[in-house]
Amino acid sequence: MFLRGALPSVALKRIGETLTQGHATIWCPAHEGISGNALAYSFAQDFSNRVSNDTDNQYEPCTARDILEHQRKTRQWYAPPHKSLNVDEARQLRQSQVNTSPHLERWHHKNPNAYVNQCPWRESRPTLQHVTWDCRNKPMEVQSPLKLPLLGEPWEAVLARPDLKTQRGLLDHAGRAAAATGVLKWGNHP
Repeated sequence: MFLRGALPSVALKRIGETLTQGHATIWCPAHEGISGNALAYSFAQDFSNRVSNDTDNQYEPCTARDILEHQRKTRQWYAPPHKSLNVDEARQLRQSQVNTSPHLERWHHKNPNAYVNQCPWRESRPTLQHVTWDCRNKPMEVQSPLKLPLLGEPWEAVLARPDLKTQRGLLDHAGRAAAATGVLKWGNHP
């Protein structure tokens, strides 16, 4: 109808009697999962000579459980905590992965009078990544022996690794760094 220049009366009332500018209509599939809408969408694409998306081979979750699991997996950037980690270690790993672990910059925002917004070993912003991984001026007692095999890897790559050794190394090193800066009471770190 729109392509032939005919407008329904409701649309005509909203737009007005005379059109002074050119207009285009875009088909927006609002409810793709509903079979009737999918059929209407394919007819609209055929009518407007548009190429259809190849969605036939894609998995379409149907049940609420499948939909939630699909959404969770598409948002998951990092590997889940290894099954050998205890509950506290798994929580600490997830906090590191989503940048919510206690660190100087975060605690400075919470209490500016008690925590400085500067790395204690270098004049830099004390972000979680910097204090835990990037700062090369940390004292030797803060360096974790479990971190040595991971030294050449970037922060994001270490956060994404699924193996137990890497996750334990990251947790140990993060705990030591946070304890040395005075913001963390994780585990038994010097």
